[in-house]
Amino acid sequence: MREAGDGIAPKPTDELRFAQEVLTEHRYEYERLLEAWRDLESKAQGVATVSGVFIGVLYAFVRDFDDCTTTLEKVGVSVVLLTLVTAILASLKVLSVRTVIKPPTGGILDRWISNVLYDAPMEEVSERELLLHHDRNRMWKAANEKIAAEHDSKKKWLRFSHWTLVIAAVLLAGLTIVLMWTTR
Repeated sequence: MREAGDGIAPKPTDELRFAQEVLTEHRYEYERLLEAWRDLESKAQGVATVSGVFIGVLYAFVRDFDDCTTTLEKVGVSVVLLTLVTAILASLKVLSVRTVIKPPTGGILDRWISNVLYDAPMEEVSERELLLHHDRNRMWKAANEKIAAEHDSKKKWLRFSHWTLVIAAVLLAGLTIVLMWTTR
């Protein structure tokens, strides 16, 4: 087992193997982040749909309004409606297009490999191959960091939209109870 400072440097093949392992982990992390991204967007669509259904229920209330409808009832419906619209807007923020960094594509990799294999003197090929892996790892890491940051932003907006929907549901239930017990 090597100790720090024992004067034995890792062999280029070891460094290359480690760089390949790091690349594999970056790719795995990228796939997990994309899956989590899709899950957030799916949940946001659900919040928007449920909010829309509740807005339909509100229109049933408004349709039955007459001259006897109190100001408190009108304010209640208005507050619930604004809360539901806020939940929908927050869900749309989750679904909005985000700018992220793409990991290295096949075209970029093809160009890099051509540079390593065909444009370098033979004695530099293994060193350039290692540098190629380091560059790929750096690009994958940057892509993952950007997606993770955008994921965190989406998660905050989704949490806000969920709580707004919960508040709207409670307000709507309260309004329904008030309307049921109001005598006309």
